[in-house]
Amino acid sequence: MARAAKARYPAQRMARRTNARSVRAAFFTAFMLALFSTAALGLYQYVNDSEYFRVTTIQVDGAHLLRAADIVAAAGVSNQDNILFISPSAIAERVDANPYIKSCEVTRTLPDLVRISIEERYPVATLLAHNRAYEIDREMTVLRRLPPQEPNTGPLISQVAEMGAVDPGVQLVQAPLRVAIQVWEAFAETAMANEVTVSEIAAAGVNEIRMYCNELPFEIRWGRDDVRQQARNLDVLWRQRGPELPCTEYLDLRFGQDLACK
Repeated sequence: MARAAKARYPAQRMARRTNARSVRAAFFTAFMLALFSTAALGLYQYVNDSEYFRVTTIQVDGAHLLRAADIVAAAGVSNQDNILFISPSAIAERVDANPYIKSCEVTRTLPDLVRISIEERYPVATLLAHNRAYEIDREMTVLRRLPPQEPNTGPLISQVAEMGAVDPGVQLVQAPLRVAIQVWEAFAETAMANEVTVSEIAAAGVNEIRMYCNELPFEIRWGRDDVRQQARNLDVLWRQRGPELPCTEYLDLRFGQDLACK
């Protein structure tokens, strides 16, 4: 009986020692975690409050149509911000909300520089839809709704069917509209474009594009096939005959070299 009791005592003492070591290890771990957390919090507060990392310069690259000040305002960054804690992707997303912005990239340079690099969309024409005028770029992105008294940007493109909703920032997909823009860009490269003013392009269909010029009594009819060649044919004819063209109703460019004049 005495032997059995003696045999149990060493085991009990070992268990107590193990428990004591576990308690000390747990206390040490908790102490170190608390110390690390306190140090991390102190470091965070120091960095956050440090003037060294305050944003002092916001550089805007690529702004030609838009004002740099407006882009900075849209970015939502100021000298109250710490450069380490701002999100370049969030800034780019806010700037991208402007329909005139095609792309935006934001980078940080320590200790205090934020660079906003943008690519702008340029208006090329005015779309008439639902009795309202909208400025659009060559990729058919709606940039803004024009006030009633403001002059059109480029020619007025009308009669585009099935427009649906037209809102700033929306990219349209109507094929006749795409052809109308291609026609306008091709015509703008001709010598004739320096002598006449295109007032309207009616785009009822991809092969039914009608251009109206202020100085001409007739419409110019275009089709979807190789509009640049049609523009060259028109330019050659204009160089040869100019305002003396006998057309009174239309000049049709859709039949290759055989231009139809009525």
